[in-house]
Amino acid sequence: MSPELRLVLSAAITELERQLRAAEKKVKRASDARLALPVGATRASVTTANARHMTACEQRDRIDAALRLARELLHGTARLEVAS
Repeated sequence: MSPELRLVLSAAITELERQLRAAEKKVKRASDARLALPVGATRASVTTANARHMTACEQRDRIDAALRLARELLHGTARLEVAS
């Protein structure tokens, strides 16, 4: 792997790690908001809180997958498959 590509991947990994930390904080906030709903909360409030939490979790998972791939590419352990 060329030194330039290593540098680009390292920078991408650093940025993805930053994004992952931010996404994990967002998941925590959404989870706390769900837990803070009162017992008699409306169905709309519960549904909205659940949707926000799920959206945050999905975003965190996408960032985590990209980070794992970038690390595998950097270390030469990635197995890329070509869709036919």
